[in-house]
Amino acid sequence: MCSMPGWISAGAGPVSALALTSPCAAGTYRYSKDTLPEEIGFLMLGAFAVLALLALGTVILVVVAKWKIFEKADQPGWAAIIPIYNKLIMLRIVGRPDWWIVLVFIPPVNLGVSVLLNIDLAKVFDREEIFAVGLILLPFVFYPILAFGDAAYIGPREASGEIGGITRP
Repeated sequence: MCSMPGWISAGAGPVSALALTSPCAAGTYRYSKDTLPEEIGFLMLGAFAVLALLALGTVILVVVAKWKIFEKADQPGWAAIIPIYNKLIMLRIVGRPDWWIVLVFIPPVNLGVSVLLNIDLAKVFDREEIFAVGLILLPFVFYPILAFGDAAYIGPREASGEIGGITRP
């Protein structure tokens, strides 16, 4: 049994925050229902709510940016909110064949397809490869830059003869 000062023991009334860090023997901690205040639960709930709102805001930002990118490429903007159809439209924007949509459903291959699509997307908007790295690693930053910046869609034919390491016919 761990010996704790009387003001920390169970049933002692309000508990100080020090009770949360009071060690017992051999580095263990003893908590009772009185030593963990309800306020910590509310703090955790608040932190979760803030993180959830940030995640939702990020998703909305990327969807709005994709909507604008689709419109710049003369495609329907609403396609950005349809889960599989938006990949098909993205394939068309970058000039890849429609059958590549099957590759999106093969787990190890879909990562490579996603990388190639982002490289191709940078190219068809006349951006450098380093911009494609930004699209891959920080899409919530680079998709809005592409969407709301001065980037103009030049199309897959006008892009360089080689896109994503694969020479176009």
